[in-house]
Order: sequence, then C-alpha cells, then structure tokens
Amino acid sequence: MRASIPILMYHQVTPNVHPDFVPYSVTPRTFKIHMQILELFRFTPINLTQLENYRNGKSLLPKNPVMITFDDCYQECIDHAVPILEEKGFTAVFYMPTDYAGRSSHWIVPELGVEFPIINWETVKRLDSSGFQIGSHSMSHPYLTNLSSKECFNELRGSRNVLEDRLGHEIVHLAYPYGYLDERVKSIAAESGYQTACSTIEQIAKMHDDPLALPRINIHGYYSNGDFMSVLHMDSKFWQHVINKSRMLKRLIFK
Repeated sequence: MRASIPILMYHQVTPNVHPDFVPYSVTPRTFKIHMQILELFRFTPINLTQLENYRNGKSLLPKNPVMITFDDCYQECIDHAVPILEEKGFTAVFYMPTDYAGRSSHWIVPELGVEFPIINWETVKRLDSSGFQIGSHSMSHPYLTNLSSKECFNELRGSRNVLEDRLGHEIVHLAYPYGYLDERVKSIAAESGYQTACSTIEQIAKMHDDPLALPRINIHGYYSNGDFMSVLHMDSKFWQHVINKSRMLKRLIFK
C-alpha cells in the first residue's frame, strides 16, 4: 500500500462548460477518460471512512488508493459523473452545502456572475443509499476564516445537524468552503464533531497528514490527460509504467 494518496477535487461535470467556470469544470468525456485512467493504472477509489479506519489500525487499504471528491453537489455532477462512477464500480465523496439544497449556487454570483443548480434532498438521500459518501460543505458556503467563532461553529455544527437529520446517520467529514482554514477554524471543526476535513492545499495527501487539513488536487478544466496522470503519482516507477502502457492508453482515449 502506498504511503500517499491522491485526493482528487472536482466541482462541475457538464457538457456545456461556462467560460467563467473553466477552472472548476470538466466535460463528461474528460471525466470518463479520467476514470478510465484510474482503472487502467489499477487505482482503487476509497472513501474517508476507509482512510480513517486504516489510520486507526482497523483495516487495510488497497495497493493504490485514490479518493474522488466533489464540492458543492452540482446537479450536473449527478447527471453526468455518477453514471460513469457506477459503471466502473467507483465510490466518491460529495460535499453538500445544506442551505442550498434544491436551489442554486448563489454564493458564486458576486464573483463570477453565474450560478448552477444544486441537488435536492431526495437526490442527497439517493446518493447516500447508493453507497456514495456525503460530507458537509458548511451551511451557506462562507469564508469561514472571516466569521466569528460562534458563526463558524453554527455553520459547521449546523450543517452536520441538518445532514444527520436528513440521512439518519452520523456525518463526520467536511470540506472547507473555498478551502479556507486556519488553526481557529480547524479547532472549531474538531469541536463540531468532524473527524476529517479537506482543504484545497494542492499536494498529494500523506498518511501522516493532519486529518483536519487534508490536501487535495484540484482537477482543473484546462488540464490535459497527461496533466491528470502526473498528479496521480510523480515518481520514476510510475512514469516507466506510463511508458509501458502508452499504446494501450492511446487506444483507450482516441478510440
């Protein structure tokens, strides 16, 4: 088992990429190629509970673990990414901003002037019952570092309460909105009952990393397939493996 694990961060998966949201969007075709690459190189997607169980000595992990995460729970991710995941038998983690269930991503309007539909509670429950993991993305998607300690606690604990009431089981995984955190926010996340929390620090996660400040790799819409492969593993053995598999990979992508 590797001593590191790529935690991939997706936002939007859509056939109609908005020009102002390119850094956070991939097409369904691109996403399918990404999943084919993971399959080709024998990566096994896991969830955060599996990671924590391993770190606590309760279970083992597959040889090449990877984690697939989605921030914001855009409806088009469910329309286009989930069928691909299910076809491959892959799991993933979806981080839900609870105030926006069944609404749209109004928090990005001031900065980008666009918004996209967010899944409703029926869809959240369906994802949960289908074996995908649901995590918190706060209530209203604020910059947590700009809030008072009380406001921050209300955002994080409140989101947990709503998710647990809706799903009927404990929710202990968080992704910080915008990736913003500091020691105070991290402490409040622990106080709110979270066991893990993902940031947007762009590096491969290591098994000894702080579970309340896990780094992830943002999969930008302008990444090439080579860029995607490079974020999975960056040592010489991996690149030798790429060379050995190159003909098969070209047939996979360009068939």
